[in-house]
Amino acid sequence: MQLLAHELATTELVVHSASSPELLQALRQEEMDIAFVRPDDGIRDLAFKPLIEETLFVLLPAEHRLARRRSVRPQDLRQEPLVSFAAAYSPVLRRVIDDYLGQHDVDATPLHEAETLPMVVSFLLSSGGVTLLPDYMRGLLPASVVARPLTGTPPKIPLALGYRSGNNSPLLGYVLARVGDLVRSEP
Repeated sequence: MQLLAHELATTELVVHSASSPELLQALRQEEMDIAFVRPDDGIRDLAFKPLIEETLFVLLPAEHRLARRRSVRPQDLRQEPLVSFAAAYSPVLRRVIDDYLGQHDVDATPLHEAETLPMVVSFLLSSGGVTLLPDYMRGLLPASVVARPLTGTPPKIPLALGYRSGNNSPLLGYVLARVGDLVRSEP
């Protein structure tokens, strides 16, 4: 944000946390100008500026039999109860997980569906199940669960800046022009 501090000096910045579908709807209804979202190419009146791709990892209870391993093979998940984010809450993440598991002959039908990370953790601990999550969530986890990388080529999920295609705001143009600098300046 330091790169934008001068330009944003007279701009109101409101941070709003919501699911990607809620943020996409707010963009479409002109309730916000820009949002960090999982891009949905099916929405024609929005544009997406790709930022990064996050690798997914396996999350499981600390006492789970697979927790002793340094990494988890996709086929190791075949007999495990699956907890997943609800498709209505996080459709892109759900699609990436379902596609990845399907490619490895793992049943992607979840035992439980969640809308928040605390719900995922609660379902994991109560069912002894597993889930796949994006890298940014690693820093939000309690000690009762452990994160393990997947072997082979793990799935990735994109993160983008979403905005209305017809938005000609000079500030939006400035942010979009500088977004590459912002991504490169992060540690």
